[in-house]
This record gives sequence, structure tokens and C-alpha cells, in this order.
Amino acid sequence: MFLKKFRPKHTENRMKKEGDVASARESFFSTQNKILYHLIKHRFSWMNDWIRSDDTKIVELGSGSGLSKEFITNKNLLLTDVALLPWIDKKVDVTKDLDVFEDNSLDVVVACHMLHHVPYPKAFIEQIGMKLRSGGRLLIRDVYASILFKVILRIMRHEGFDDTVDVNNTQIPCNNPSDPWSANCSIPRLLFDKMEIGENFGKMKLVKKERKVCFLFLLSGGTVAKTWYPRWAGERSCSFIKKVDKILTSIAPRLFACECLVVLEKM
Repeated sequence: MFLKKFRPKHTENRMKKEGDVASARESFFSTQNKILYHLIKHRFSWMNDWIRSDDTKIVELGSGSGLSKEFITNKNLLLTDVALLPWIDKKVDVTKDLDVFEDNSLDVVVACHMLHHVPYPKAFIEQIGMKLRSGGRLLIRDVYASILFKVILRIMRHEGFDDTVDVNNTQIPCNNPSDPWSANCSIPRLLFDKMEIGENFGKMKLVKKERKVCFLFLLSGGTVAKTWYPRWAGERSCSFIKKVDKILTSIAPRLFACECLVVLEKM
């Protein structure tokens, strides 16, 4: 069970400032952490290929520190989160507030590193499918529970994983519904690893799936919860790390990949 299930308590966390998105946002803009900058750019810049210039209703759910607006170029992006922070446009709890959006009304929904916090992931994606118009896209970027990533989670105890859950069950939660920071990092892998391009997920079709980054993630110092990172790293170091990551995640993604990206399009 060493790599099947690990559910640490918040008090066991070895990282700093867990859940402090305001501090994470300030740190992103004030420090010269080149690796973190390239990681966040890597998370969002690819989405521009899937967001059209005439898309007017684009919603990001669980926006956290709100850094997506630094890299997504369409200015119609609406930031939402469970907490109404100064940079958040609308307060939305994805477990109960999705009906604030009309059915068949949204062009694009962005879900970046929030799906592994959702207690009922299949039900969540099906709800998003109802809110998207025909041809609308759900852009997902999230953690990927590779062997290396699970080992790191056991060391840092920041978040947990549980391969034994049924992600398709709409009655038994994969996380603690009363805790927005409850995490099961196995969720994205369990949902999408066995899906093929062109396969349907309810009313949506899988049109893109990739497993990404390793050391760009592990050496970033953390996006919200913080830990050590190499302060000396510059552009050349980041370029080298990205090349190494591309090789490792291409050869053995289930061993090395720490993130995945998924695009679902409503039929």
C-alpha cells in the first residue's frame, strides 16, 4: 500500500504557508524564482491554443492566486474561487455553486490544479458539460500521480493520494467535502489514464491528453505551499530542466511525470 494510499493530516505537512494564496501571489511577483515563473507559464500558455479570440464567456474555477491572467491572453477570462479575494472576480464553490452559470452558456472552462480537490470528480465534469455550449472546451491542468510524485508526497506530506477510490461514484466522495484543501492527487490519473483520444466522457469528447513536467515542478519551491528552491537558477537552467523533463516524461511518464493536461470538448 506504500504507493496506493497515503492520507496525511494537515498537521503533518512539511511545506510552509499551506493555503496562503495571497502570500503565494505576492511571492510570484516579488521574487526572482525563474523556475516557478516557467512552471506557471507552462501551466497556462498552452491554453491559448484552445481559447479563441471570439470566446466571450471564459471561466476559471478554483483560481487561487489568480496567475492565469498573466498568461492567458483573452481578456474575457473570469476568475472564480471559493474565497472572494481582491483579484477574484466571482465567488464560486464548485461543490454547490455551479448553477450560477446557465446551461449551454460557457465557451471555455479552465480547471488548473483544482480537480484533485473535488470530492465527486465525475459529477463535477458532467456538470461542466451541461454549462458548456456545443463546441465548448474544458481545459484541465492538474497533478499526475506518477511513482516519483507519490514518493515526493510521502516525503513532504503536503497532499495525499488514494488509488483505491472510485472516481465514477457520485455517492462516496474522493475527498473530504467539508475541506476545500482536502486533496487526492490520484484523481486525474484515475479519470483519464485509460481514456483514448476521441473517447466520450458523458457529453464531452477527449481531444487532447498529455503528461508533463518533472523537475520543473519539483524544483519550483511550490506554487502555494512553499519549500526550498535553487535561487541561483536562471534562464539557462530552466531551459536545461525543460529539456530533461521532456525526455523523462516522454520515455517513462508513469515514473516521472508530475502534471497532466486534458482537453474535453462538448459535442
